[in-house]
Amino acid sequence: MTRRKQHYINTTLAAALSVLIFSGACFQSAASPATNGTEAHKSDLQALTRITGIVRYYSPDPYTAGWDSFDWFFIEYRCFKALEQGMPLEEALQPYLGVLAPNSTLTRYPQPGTRPLADGVPAEQYRYWLHHGSGEVQIPSYARILYKELRDYRPFYRELAQCSAAREDNAAGEATAELPRPDSVYSFRVGDNLWLNLPLAETGSAFSKKATASLQKTARRHWMQTLRSYGGGKREQLLGIMGERAFRMTDIAARWNIVQHFYPYHEENSLRWESRLPEMLEAVDTLKNGMLTREDIPVYHNAVVRAMSPVHDAHLTISQSLHPGYGIISFYFGGESATKPDSTAADMTDNAPEVWARTIDSILIFNPSLNAECYGEFLPCLDSIRLGKYRAVLFDLREYPALDFDRVLSHLTGTPLNTAPLFHTPLSCFPDRMHLRWDSRDDFVQPAAPRIDLPVYFLCGPETMSWGETVLMLVKGYRLGTVIGTPTAGTNGDATTFILPAFPFGMTAIKAVNLDGSRHHGIGVQPDILTETVDYEEAVNIIEDLLQTL
Repeated sequence: MTRRKQHYINTTLAAALSVLIFSGACFQSAASPATNGTEAHKSDLQALTRITGIVRYYSPDPYTAGWDSFDWFFIEYRCFKALEQGMPLEEALQPYLGVLAPNSTLTRYPQPGTRPLADGVPAEQYRYWLHHGSGEVQIPSYARILYKELRDYRPFYRELAQCSAAREDNAAGEATAELPRPDSVYSFRVGDNLWLNLPLAETGSAFSKKATASLQKTARRHWMQTLRSYGGGKREQLLGIMGERAFRMTDIAARWNIVQHFYPYHEENSLRWESRLPEMLEAVDTLKNGMLTREDIPVYHNAVVRAMSPVHDAHLTISQSLHPGYGIISFYFGGESATKPDSTAADMTDNAPEVWARTIDSILIFNPSLNAECYGEFLPCLDSIRLGKYRAVLFDLREYPALDFDRVLSHLTGTPLNTAPLFHTPLSCFPDRMHLRWDSRDDFVQPAAPRIDLPVYFLCGPETMSWGETVLMLVKGYRLGTVIGTPTAGTNGDATTFILPAFPFGMTAIKAVNLDGSRHHGIGVQPDILTETVDYEEAVNIIEDLLQTL
């Protein structure tokens, strides 16, 4: 499957919409409850955010493999609510850690170390979570039935990987990657003088299937009971629970953890994400408490947008939909979105009527952005090119090109175009992107006859992003044509969507670089011929000048 289809699927499919029993984890400290609004309470909120993220994504309880994002939200909401009701942090966490990370400890200083393996249990029976990308996309079974290309497609997923040695070695015996050890306990700083110590590799016997299922069931029941306590219909119930501080803390914690562990452009963005957690929690803490009204929703939405704004990613979208957390029911509260600045696409295409192809001075101008498919519309143009009716071809990529534009691209090359060097999927098995690995898979655009043997040009601008940038990165890397316009958006890499009860959001989850390995994110594709603005008339004039030099 080609990358443009991956992007399309990942941005349009959402995870399915689809606790507490108390057992003991080991705590080596005790604390009194912190009063809401105090610095101690804010510190507890930050620690709870860090702990729930690490346990959710990296404690290898095999019985959570089928949980969706709502299951986790319900459980974490219960923890935040307990904290808001005055329970000490360690007590609020005890049922959570006791089931999902039973061999963990909370200490006032780091306690990493080694531990003996279970008697008679080889290292290979220990498992750890390995995340391919964000691990969040779940393709519904009906989609796999309807679309054969999706039957074996796994864009982002997680798996319980088998332990072997401390490091993954290559054929020469050279260490290539640090992996979780079955005999190791790892320490992670989760707050001021507070550390979470836990193994990242465990056997299934370390966890209880019954306890894990009870945790899930109890959390869901508590969520439903809380919703019903607000009376009215499902919409009113959602407005009620969204007015709880505990709900907002859980929501922003979930967003922070997703970006913290899986956003691939931390370094490129100079994100300093850990330091932003306090202000993100503060951004939603100052919102209205109590039953919300329809007029309160945009205020809440804008607060979430502001909290996420340091993620400079043109794929970042924050929906205005609300989900009660069961079935397929959702509510959309329309209005102006604050996720992105106003688009300039309309200004750029005033001189481009909605037609697939036009001719100016024997130069074919083809616009592949009008529909999901364009190749069928290009075939008559290909016949005319073969008959010698044109002197040059200009492709307008100032908007998102059709998904099958690679079929058009295949007529510009005599050799396969490999997109593998462009895209790198993060492989994560440690929190906080520690020991991150990157995976690239060969994905070729095969050449097709007839080959277009004319000068070829491409228009681009700031609205050119994602799949459009992939095309231009191949054009530049393989020298398939000349690029005219202004720099592109600098946002590429497959995107995915994360479903939450309020305002699901999407972001880039795979890193893209240029064919030579240089940075693309935030820079974009640089045109060969830079112009401030480009319309078809100006582009044709530029091409006329270039043709005279050939």
